[in-house]
Amino acid sequence: MQDNPEKAHEHKVEQASDKKSKEVFVWKKDNPEPKIGLFYTAFIFIFGFLLPIVVLSVELTNRMCSGALFEPLPTTWHAFLIGSVPIGNFTAL
Repeated sequence: MQDNPEKAHEHKVEQASDKKSKEVFVWKKDNPEPKIGLFYTAFIFIFGFLLPIVVLSVELTNRMCSGALFEPLPTTWHAFLIGSVPIGNFTAL
């Protein structure tokens, strides 16, 4: 049995580059990745996924900006590139 309970979750990996020296890497399971809270998840979902999809669909159907200001989607490649933003944000969730 182990003497120190803090070291119970340590994993050691030994890697020998030559016979004289050994490198030891220690990973601890005590420090998991920080979890994103519900507020930030909802924020990213609304403003990183839903809003870009709504704006892209409104612009593609009504052409509001192209008639008043400038052409934000001059080619279909621009539409695909801008459409990849909500897809990337959704996969980040």
